[in-house]
Order: sequence, then C-alpha cells, then structure tokens
Amino acid sequence: MSRQTTSVGSSCLDLWREKNDRLVRQAKVAQNSGLTLRRQQLAQDALEGLRGLLHSLQGLPAAVPVLPLELTVTCNFIILRASLAQGFTEDQAQDIQRSLERVLETQEQQGPRLEQGLRELWDSVLRASCLLPELLSALHRLVGLQAALWLSADRLGDLALLLETLNGSQSGASKDLLLLLKTWSPPAEELDAPLTLQDAQGLKDVLLTAFAYRQ
Repeated sequence: MSRQTTSVGSSCLDLWREKNDRLVRQAKVAQNSGLTLRRQQLAQDALEGLRGLLHSLQGLPAAVPVLPLELTVTCNFIILRASLAQGFTEDQAQDIQRSLERVLETQEQQGPRLEQGLRELWDSVLRASCLLPELLSALHRLVGLQAALWLSADRLGDLALLLETLNGSQSGASKDLLLLLKTWSPPAEELDAPLTLQDAQGLKDVLLTAFAYRQ
C-alpha cells in the first residue's frame, strides 16, 4: 500500500484538485444562471465531469493522502446529482457506501465489513476516524449527506444513532433528533481545502431547516 501511495505524485493530486475546483465553479455558475437551458447544460456538464473524476480516483487503490480529495469529489457529485434530480436516490446511498469502504480499505478493514449495512459501516469509519484526522472535514460533509438521505427516507432511528456516534454520546442517551442535530459541531473548513458545493456547516443548516418543516 505504501508503494502505491508514494506513486501518487503531488502533481497528479494538484491536477485532480484543479479539475474539482473548476467543476465546482462551473456548477455554481449554473446555479446563478438566469437562462434555464444554459443552466441545465452547465450543471449536467459539471456532473459528468465530477463523475469522470471520481471514476479516476476510485480506480486507484485507496490511499490516505488522496482520500480527502476523493471524498470531497464524492460529496460534490452527490450534491449536484441530488440538485438536478430534486431529491435523493438509492444510487447516492451506494456512492456513500463506496466511500466508507474506501476509508476502511486504508485501515485494512475492508473484507468482512463489505456485507454490513450503511449504519454499521459508519460505526466502523467513525471509530477509525480518530486515526485519520486529515479526513475529518470530508467525513463530516459525508455525514451531512447521509443525514439528508436518511431524513428524506424517514430513517430517523438510523440517523439518531449516527449522530449519537458522531457526537460521542452514549447509545440511547438522547433520542431527541433535533437536539442531536444542534449538538453536531462540524470542524471548520481549511482555507486551502478543495472547493465544495456545500460545506458541513451549510449541510447542518439545511438539515435543521428540513427537520423544522417536518414538525
């Protein structure tokens, strides 16, 4: 694994990051475009670009130096796809699952966990995250997307357990989902981080608004 990791040069990472940033800017231009057809085409082109970039990154063995960018690209892809579809689909759940499996691959924990469900995968990843501080911001963005997906699917029990684990709460300590959402404290984004369509704090705000509408 270390030999593969060192083979991923900084120049490749820089190129992949530049492509991510360019596609994010393009997607944001699409969001602000007043011309519907123009906006749709720009957004669709950005989505296909992110899909191709993610395919390239996931074609490599999972490596910790690359994962912050890979997880960021995954989040951008899911956000843009959900925006265009005006909702979440099962494909997005599979994208999240693949990302969690990739994190565990770097910890040599892939094998038996592939048969577990998303919540069990999240438990494993969050336990491993203390060894992977460089992934923290990206993982919190992924948590936000998982929370949005489970909220839209009315899987409130799974969402509560995920937030309990994330917040370090004892199991069953609080079943108040609104309190768990408010307690969630995403880390500040680094200034030199790859561009995102939505940071973790923004996703938290969206979730709080969406949950309020459910009441």
